[in-house]
Amino acid sequence: MRKTFDCIKSKREGQELLRKKLAGMTPEQELAYWHEQTEALREEQRLAKEQMTPERIAALREFLRSKRTRLRREKVAS
Repeated sequence: MRKTFDCIKSKREGQELLRKKLAGMTPEQELAYWHEQTEALREEQRLAKEQMTPERIAALREFLRSKRTRLRREKVAS
């Protein structure tokens, strides 16, 4: 199986982007940045939770079950 996503590369790119965003900020500015990001994440999570209907939850559970089954089969085959 060929790797399609490089987690380490992605992590390093994210770190570099964050380093550039924070460069030159005072400690107070950096703290304000993190407070803003935290609030934005909380709002995003709240909106996502509102959209979770019982049907969507059932579909996600079925998707995860089928994915686990496929991964087990691939592991046994290798």
